[in-house]
Amino acid sequence: PRAMGKFFGHSLARGKFVSFLAPEKRGKSMILMDVAWRAACSRKQVLYLDAGDNTDYDLNLLWMVRASERPHWPGEVRWPTRIRQLGDQSDVAFRNETFEGVLEIDDVRKGFRRAILNHVKSDVRDYVVHRCYPSGTLTLSKIHHLIEYYDRHDMMPDCLVIDYADLLMLPKGKGEFRERTSLLWSGLRGISQMYNIL
Repeated sequence: PRAMGKFFGHSLARGKFVSFLAPEKRGKSMILMDVAWRAACSRKQVLYLDAGDNTDYDLNLLWMVRASERPHWPGEVRWPTRIRQLGDQSDVAFRNETFEGVLEIDDVRKGFRRAILNHVKSDVRDYVVHRCYPSGTLTLSKIHHLIEYYDRHDMMPDCLVIDYADLLMLPKGKGEFRERTSLLWSGLRGISQMYNIL
């Protein structure tokens, strides 16, 4: 939706499969959180699964940071304002903003209130279900069961977000690690096709 939809084009649509790959601590989780937030603000049902690096507390903190549009700790944020493609290079323009003090609960309340008033007209959290799993315990089978469970309760996800998908339990089998990893990713692609969800 909106700026994110413009940036990603037709990639963020039903039946599509998108993966964000980068070294550690580059902001992948915040990008996924932003995708989920924008989907919820567009009144889309989101199933957000953390496959092994965060607790419920950590995930709630990420939601609070996203809602308040400021970091949890004091510091400077570089907001991208424009991205231009120049051949095979990208030119990105930024706007810097400095935040002082720790994120307060009032900032969070204001963020949720802003989303409610400007977008969904009901609590944005009504559109998001998030669940956390210990590393290596979430399986493709469990994801299928979750989607079918929420479908039976009239909460069929429009958008499935899996953070730390590389920590999913690999399909059982005799193949090498590389082959079973390939099966995992093709299984995730199959989920988006089978249920026609992003």
